[in-house]
Amino acid sequence: MLFANVHGKQVPIYGKILFLGDSITDMGMYVSYVQAYLDMFQPGNDLKLYNLGLSAETVCGLTEPGHAYPRPDVNERVDRAMLTIEPHWVVLMYGMNDGIYHPFSEDRYAAYKEGMWKLVRRIREYGSRIIVMTPTPFEPEVRRDKLVEGDEGPFDFDHASAAYDDVLARYSRFLVEEVGREADVVVDVHEALSGLGPFTEDGVHPGWAGHFQIARAFMRKVFHVYADHLDEAVPEELMARIYRRDQLLHKFYLEAVGYIRPDHETVDTFERTMMKYQGFNRKVAEYLDEHQELWEPRISGWSGFRREDFYYRGYEGVVVLPNEETEHGGWIWKMEFFEGATPPEIELVRQGFALVYYRVSDQYGSPDVMKYMESFYHYVRERYDLKQQMIPIGVSRGGLYAMGLACAHPSWIRAMYLDAPVVDILSWPKEDSAPDWEECKAIWGYTEETAYDFRSVVEERISTMVLAQIPLVLVYGAADTVVPYEKNGRLLETAYREADVPSLFIGKEGCGHHPHSLEDPAPIVDFLTQTEDLGMPLSSYVDLNRFRLF
Repeated sequence: MLFANVHGKQVPIYGKILFLGDSITDMGMYVSYVQAYLDMFQPGNDLKLYNLGLSAETVCGLTEPGHAYPRPDVNERVDRAMLTIEPHWVVLMYGMNDGIYHPFSEDRYAAYKEGMWKLVRRIREYGSRIIVMTPTPFEPEVRRDKLVEGDEGPFDFDHASAAYDDVLARYSRFLVEEVGREADVVVDVHEALSGLGPFTEDGVHPGWAGHFQIARAFMRKVFHVYADHLDEAVPEELMARIYRRDQLLHKFYLEAVGYIRPDHETVDTFERTMMKYQGFNRKVAEYLDEHQELWEPRISGWSGFRREDFYYRGYEGVVVLPNEETEHGGWIWKMEFFEGATPPEIELVRQGFALVYYRVSDQYGSPDVMKYMESFYHYVRERYDLKQQMIPIGVSRGGLYAMGLACAHPSWIRAMYLDAPVVDILSWPKEDSAPDWEECKAIWGYTEETAYDFRSVVEERISTMVLAQIPLVLVYGAADTVVPYEKNGRLLETAYREADVPSLFIGKEGCGHHPHSLEDPAPIVDFLTQTEDLGMPLSSYVDLNRFRLF
């Protein structure tokens, strides 16, 4: 099941998702990328996407002088769209046309805000949840010969204001800061794409690469999925089949709902459209059946070793394999920040350990994500013939995952390496990052008041680790103000020293949260490799009263 964070709790994404937007949504490639991800990596999900994006549309009802016809206003057709599709979720992406390519003006801004609020509140009346996406950036660098400097026009699509992206940035802030309080999810596409392009040939309409970035931002925020390599995982021919299928439904429902614009397309009846749609469905299914290699790992290199990338249950997985002559079945599991390889990881792989990563990021070690991690554990052990016990590596927020897994399955843990770990969410993100704190509360299902219940989670995790005698090496910066040691790692140190469990605590004087690890990994590696794969079971009785840390 896929989830979104909605006002302090996780809500499942299911049923029908309606996409409304201007020509960028009308083009539909980002919707098809999302559909491709669902077809390939979440085939059991109860989701159906309906793209009703309409070229030239606005939410403000304004049209620039010289436009071929009055721009359509989504508020004119939203009721028909809602009654036709009956969606559970509605995605809105408007703004690119709403400044009508002029410099900023308060009047146009007011019209945009009024139209957006009207649309959001109307959709709410139908009981649907709302996902708001900010507009993509305007890219002036690709059309410098058609830009108009200053405030003197005329301005239109072909002669846009040189400062038009500033207008879109302001509209985006309104969506994030104001509409976001009413909408269920906000995806800041403008922020996500800014500085990555250019993705357009005309400054406005992204090509496939830009639409992939839109889909990537959407899936990260809505599904908690990092789909950084989805464009590589979906072959061009498969993408073409999915896109043709999606466009068939798009054109049918666009005409079925109706819109005010002079150009309309002739479409088949519903019955004939569904027959064609099922035909495209068969072609997509046939391609997937005939190309089982799509699920085989992608092979590349990592610090001189073999790296395999793949998807498992919808999330990216990575395994780095040691050379055959040193391989012994031992393994380390990095919880977060895989690309930031540290010297101990490289040395451990050199000594024959496999390195494993599962990108269930930004879920703060919650019980829900543990279910995915448990399944992944069994999958990689069987596929790569790995031993029962492994070494979790928890860097920063990765500490939440490492400790959560150790608490749930202490017999899986040979030893643990933590580096500037987050132990208590009431320290980080609560005291350091407001956006992360809101997301964290939603993931865990906490309110501002009930979040203090996490203290008992911390005590249970530390008690379990100590009573299971899990060897621990912990590296920290003594001057870390992001994840202060006294509020995080010190809790572990106090319990471990009191219980005399094998441990090594290394403080770096004058060092903040970064850099992580040590330049010379020998103390860390030596400690971790001294432990044995004992498969030691946890005592059946955990005395939580033994450790009162708060």
